[in-house]
Amino acid sequence: MTPNLTDLFGEIPVHQDEIELWLDVVPGLPRTSWRRQNYAAAWNVAEKVRQAKAAGDWPEIEKAREEQFRAFFGDMRPTSSTSP
Repeated sequence: MTPNLTDLFGEIPVHQDEIELWLDVVPGLPRTSWRRQNYAAAWNVAEKVRQAKAAGDWPEIEKAREEQFRAFFGDMRPTSSTSP
């Protein structure tokens, strides 16, 4: 069964974390840069994500972008410390 991609209004939702994931692998655009917001608006990143979801390509793109991010920055997930 194929999951429904649309919300109650028939639109494909795009979340900020998905836009950030896309922007994370743009060369020369660090997370602290004020240019990220301008880049996202100028290149309509939300629409690119929406189109990728509609085409069924988002899971592959998301995985590839996560791999690119990890290759560049390493695994930045918080590590759990265990006490003996």
